[in-house]
Amino acid sequence: MEGLNFLNSSKPNLKLIYSTFIGGVFIMAGLFALWPNQYSIFKEEGIWGGIIITLSLIIISLGYELFRINRTLKPLESEIQDFITSTLEGATKVRILQSGDSILEEKNKIISTAKSLIIATGSRSRNSNYLYNIEECLKRNPRLVHYRVLHGNPYNETFKAHLKKLLQIDQLSTTESSFKQLHMCISRNSHEIPESFICANESAALIILPSMNGLANYDTGLLISDKIIVDGLVSYVKQLAVHSERLDSINKIDMLPIISENFKA
Repeated sequence: MEGLNFLNSSKPNLKLIYSTFIGGVFIMAGLFALWPNQYSIFKEEGIWGGIIITLSLIIISLGYELFRINRTLKPLESEIQDFITSTLEGATKVRILQSGDSILEEKNKIISTAKSLIIATGSRSRNSNYLYNIEECLKRNPRLVHYRVLHGNPYNETFKAHLKKLLQIDQLSTTESSFKQLHMCISRNSHEIPESFICANESAALIILPSMNGLANYDTGLLISDKIIVDGLVSYVKQLAVHSERLDSINKIDMLPIISENFKA
């Protein structure tokens, strides 16, 4: 494997070090033999000269090894830095929210920063400020497309009134131009298509998860800014809209009964 080969290449070359040491010993012995025996001072100088030469060669070989290892580690250092950077970037693209307030805050950010698209699914929304924010964004930007897919009938009067306001805004924008701003429909195929809670624009999405704090709570979510995942969720909601019943008149909305949320955690 490439990784194992890299590790092997980064190990000090012991054969080179040993051979340099042995070579130094032979140099020292050779220098000792070259001096006449009667000149003991030269013989001693020969020994020290050999030692110096041997140590020099060892130091040179170690220096070469350190240089080679450092040169080999440089690409790995860059790879590790890239890996850490990409991991941190990936961590910031998916974030868990664990409170109702943080979820509402991020949903409003998604709505307010939408440039071309707002996606919303579900029939349980009851926060009037969040619903009003959607309405105002659509009024300010007539080219802003809104997909709202209900999963079954609405659960409260606040949400039902919001659906009527969306139709009124769409009718006004359609009167002024042929641009279709609102795509609103209801999915009744709950045995094949599970209920989902998605709020998204063209660059971010929030999915409501099963609560970490108790039943019947909607206070846990996944905030996603990864473009590929966001595009996939947007595509999912658009496909869901195609296979759902259109809500394109006030009369159809008036016919929707309110489902009472009687369950208490």
